[in-house]
Amino acid sequence: MTRLHLLLVIGVDGPGIILALAACLTSGIALFLLLRVARRVLHAAIADRAELAGVI
Repeated sequence: MTRLHLLLVIGVDGPGIILALAACLTSGIALFLLLRVARRVLHAAIADRAELAGVI
């Protein structure tokens, strides 16, 4: 948020600010995708356990 404020409001420019914004955006998207995959794996494991309990 501070970097965005520096870039848009104050007008401080430079590659460091842009690279930091890109890094934050990339890591945020990566974390979102990782959590999404982990949730799907958890739901699949719960379904497999319920199916296995029904067989036994």
